[in-house]
Amino acid sequence: MFINDLNFLAVSEADIAQMTVPMLVLQGDDLYHPASASKKLAALTGSTCIEGWKEGPKLELARRSVADFLRRHAQSA
Repeated sequence: MFINDLNFLAVSEADIAQMTVPMLVLQGDDLYHPASASKKLAALTGSTCIEGWKEGPKLELARRSVADFLRRHAQSA
Protein backbone atom coordinates (compact mmCIF):
# COMPACT_ATOMS: atom_id res chain seq x y z
CA MET A 1 0.00 0.00 0.00
CA PHE A 2 2.85 2.42 0.77
CA ILE A 3 6.18 2.94 -0.94
CA ASN A 4 8.20 1.36 1.88
CA ASP A 5 7.91 -1.90 3.76
CA LEU A 6 7.21 -0.36 7.15
CA ASN A 7 3.81 -1.13 8.68
CA PHE A 8 3.61 2.28 10.30
CA LEU A 9 4.78 4.55 7.45
CA ALA A 10 8.17 5.75 8.70
CA VAL A 11 8.63 3.95 12.01
CA SER A 12 9.94 0.44 12.48
CA GLU A 13 8.29 -2.07 14.78
CA ALA A 14 11.46 -2.08 16.90
CA ASP A 15 11.18 1.69 17.39
CA ILE A 16 7.50 1.43 18.27
CA ALA A 17 8.17 -1.34 20.79
CA GLN A 18 10.56 0.99 22.63
CA MET A 19 8.04 3.83 22.98
CA THR A 20 7.09 4.59 26.55
CA VAL A 21 4.30 7.12 26.07
CA PRO A 22 0.85 5.90 27.13
CA MET A 23 -1.34 4.91 24.19
CA LEU A 24 -4.96 4.01 23.71
CA VAL A 25 -5.65 2.56 20.26
CA LEU A 26 -9.05 2.94 18.61
CA GLN A 27 -9.10 0.17 16.02
CA GLY A 28 -9.32 1.22 12.41
CA ASP A 29 -11.40 -0.59 9.83
CA ASP A 30 -10.59 0.79 6.40
CA LEU A 31 -7.89 0.62 3.73
CA TYR A 32 -5.68 3.29 5.26
CA HIS A 33 -6.31 2.30 8.88
CA PRO A 34 -6.55 -1.50 8.84
CA ALA A 35 -7.57 -3.40 11.94
CA SER A 36 -4.39 -5.47 11.67
CA ALA A 37 -2.22 -2.35 12.07
CA SER A 38 -4.23 -1.21 15.10
CA LYS A 39 -3.89 -4.61 16.75
CA LYS A 40 -0.17 -4.77 16.00
CA LEU A 41 0.39 -1.26 17.38
CA ALA A 42 -1.45 -2.16 20.57
CA ALA A 43 0.47 -5.42 20.93
CA LEU A 44 3.86 -3.79 20.33
CA THR A 45 3.22 -1.10 22.94
CA GLY A 46 1.24 -3.10 25.48
CA SER A 47 -1.70 -0.76 24.91
CA THR A 48 -5.42 -1.35 24.95
CA CYS A 49 -7.10 -1.62 21.55
CA ILE A 50 -10.78 -0.69 21.50
CA GLU A 51 -12.66 -2.55 18.76
CA GLY A 52 -16.02 -1.70 17.20
CA TRP A 53 -16.11 1.73 18.84
CA LYS A 54 -17.80 3.80 16.14
CA GLU A 55 -21.46 3.12 16.93
CA GLY A 56 -23.95 1.38 19.13
CA PRO A 57 -23.31 0.48 22.77
CA LYS A 58 -19.55 0.32 22.25
CA LEU A 59 -19.47 4.02 21.35
CA GLU A 60 -20.35 5.05 24.90
CA LEU A 61 -17.88 2.53 26.30
CA ALA A 62 -15.17 4.02 24.05
CA ARG A 63 -16.03 7.54 25.23
CA ARG A 64 -15.65 6.46 28.84
CA SER A 65 -12.42 4.60 28.07
CA VAL A 66 -10.92 7.69 26.40
CA ALA A 67 -11.98 9.95 29.28
CA ASP A 68 -10.55 7.50 31.85
CA PHE A 69 -7.32 7.21 29.86
CA LEU A 70 -6.92 10.98 29.69
CA ARG A 71 -7.61 11.35 33.42
CA ARG A 72 -5.03 8.69 34.28
CA HIS A 73 -2.35 10.18 32.06
CA ALA A 74 -2.98 13.91 32.37
CA GLN A 75 0.07 15.83 33.47
CA SER A 76 -0.22 18.23 36.37
CA ALA A 77 0.13 21.87 35.40
